[in-house]
Amino acid sequence: MPVSLVALIVACVEPAEPGYDFELETERIIIVGKGREPGPLCAGTADWIDAYVDALAPYYGLPNGLIGKYVWFSDEEYAQSSICGSSGACQGWSDDLPAVFAPQIPIEHELSHVLQSYVSMSCVSMIEEGLAEFLRGPRPTGALSPIDDLVAASFAEESLSPGEYARARSFVSFLVDSYGLQTIIDLCPTVPADSSPDEFDAASLELLGKTLAELLADYADYPECHDSRDRAKIMECSREPDAVVGQGEMVTIPIDASCASPEAVGPKWGSFHISKQVRLLEYGSYNIHLISDENVTDVSVRFERCASCSEDPTLTLVGEFPFSAQPGDYALDLAFPIETDAHVVVEVWGL
Repeated sequence: MPVSLVALIVACVEPAEPGYDFELETERIIIVGKGREPGPLCAGTADWIDAYVDALAPYYGLPNGLIGKYVWFSDEEYAQSSICGSSGACQGWSDDLPAVFAPQIPIEHELSHVLQSYVSMSCVSMIEEGLAEFLRGPRPTGALSPIDDLVAASFAEESLSPGEYARARSFVSFLVDSYGLQTIIDLCPTVPADSSPDEFDAASLELLGKTLAELLADYADYPECHDSRDRAKIMECSREPDAVVGQGEMVTIPIDASCASPEAVGPKWGSFHISKQVRLLEYGSYNIHLISDENVTDVSVRFERCASCSEDPTLTLVGEFPFSAQPGDYALDLAFPIETDAHVVVEVWGL
């Protein structure tokens, strides 16, 4: 990491509270290390978290300023704490603030739970966890469980399986596509976690005009999209494009592929992420190519359309190039191994 960036991070770090190794307060959140020093925190992580919170703040009616805490554990400290049981991360409370507890950073799923805590403590899991998964960051997820399994687990207040989390995301994607994100966020406080099916129907009729059975009947006709298609990408898709390209054109995007880059977000599962926005001007075939003088390997590339699942439901662009795509904006996510330190050029070709 260059000396200037080290100095910048250290200058922002406050003396840690007892029990923590460092404290970094941003506009929106306090990041504290548990068995962690600030050095491994990639330089763009704090700004990414602030931008994520700011993008969703209007939906949750959040005021300006601090909204929570992120307790970033080392793997060893996290395992010893058992704070989240067998889960890889969770949301709870720390010093009267809603907090994320995790050995990875940032986990947007848990950050969305922090935001939700400002409007309701907990709601029926197919809505609460569905919203959190819909608002999550870019990462692969597994196959979808049957919707009946998700509904049964939700009303039994059982823990959801990975497939049920994925199904909850898909169901909430349908609800948001049909009724808008604000309406579904507003639905959550009206259906507490211990709601019965009849109580859910009463709240759903009032806000959505349909019972759960009617919603499920409508959902049966909704396409099942790849996980790159049925997440919101609200912050990622609200930026000015880094590249605008049409057919017969090539545009380059320079990348400082290093954890020290002010655009690098992480570390998360051994990688840091750099996110860009690309605008395609017309329907056609495109290619994305990475060029570097250094040996850059094991890069994960996700190209996700800024549109609902019902638009182009078959589009799946996770490292599969060239591809055919509709015009519009796309979120380009590049995940590099954490040790990468290279200059990379991303070429976007309209073929």
